[in-house]
Amino acid sequence: MGDAIEVKLDGKDYVILILPKKEYLRQRGGVLAEAVDALDHARRSLAGDLRAAREHAGLTQTQLARKLRKSQTMVSQAESGQVSVGERYVAAVLRACGLPKEWKPSSRRQSARKEPGQGVRELGRQAAERRTLHDEAVRRVARRS
Repeated sequence: MGDAIEVKLDGKDYVILILPKKEYLRQRGGVLAEAVDALDHARRSLAGDLRAAREHAGLTQTQLARKLRKSQTMVSQAESGQVSVGERYVAAVLRACGLPKEWKPSSRRQSARKEPGQGVRELGRQAAERRTLHDEAVRRVARRS
């Protein structure tokens, strides 16, 4: 069928399938129609957290962009998951919003045992993991050619 990469994100197991496009389209009507792309899921999750932090601080995208010395477009793309961001960007957003490093949106349950900075480190780890998965998938596809 194709190569598969197993990954764990947010405590859930995922499988990334590397298929020829024709095979993917053939299967799209079956099992893959219900599949969740792990990279998209992680990117959307992080993007939602970034937006929640900005909104919690009562800032507009333009105001946050000024504080970060970035463009409003960059902030918008980060909040919509269109660009990948790392731990430094996440930490800068939290700092600009006046939030602690371990801040997480209130809709998520937060453990009282978390050490300071764990939230940022976890988001940064997820960003690094996404890049690693992407790079591995590209290498595997290149080896097939």
